[in-house]
Amino acid sequence: MKYLTYLCLVVLLLVHCRQAATREKPVDSVHTVPIDTPEERPDSLLVIPDTAKIEVGKFQKKENLEPGKEEYTFCEKWKLDSATLVRIIRGFKPINGSTWHYSYDSFDCQLVGIIKISGREYRMYLNAGSYFFLTNGDRQFIFGDEKNAFNKYFLEGNIYDQNPKD
Repeated sequence: MKYLTYLCLVVLLLVHCRQAATREKPVDSVHTVPIDTPEERPDSLLVIPDTAKIEVGKFQKKENLEPGKEEYTFCEKWKLDSATLVRIIRGFKPINGSTWHYSYDSFDCQLVGIIKISGREYRMYLNAGSYFFLTNGDRQFIFGDEKNAFNKYFLEGNIYDQNPKD
């Protein structure tokens, strides 16, 4: 009789567990996720609309290069006017840290200054490797010339865009 009681309890327990499992969503269920993974998205997004008012403040060149190098000669001559800076700001696209690290060369030659986009002030660090950082307080945004459309203004562009596609 004891065995029959235990058998009934086990059967009831299994039936109850099975019913509870069918009412709940299984943990290993299949679900859809966006195609663009976090690695492909910018770290933080700042969209600069075409209609945004952009004011360019004073910029100065920061360099730490040895004379005689190709970068030194380029950096000595490197000057961009306000109109070109505005075109660059509008033409570059937000990128993430991985894209910046693997696709752009960084040079010890940059233009540093203040810009205003739609009334909000940012410090801009424009590198000769065709990317720039915008900072505002503790926020930082990275932009790059993904299509190498502005190569004539820089020492080097997006290094992966220059390679033929497989």
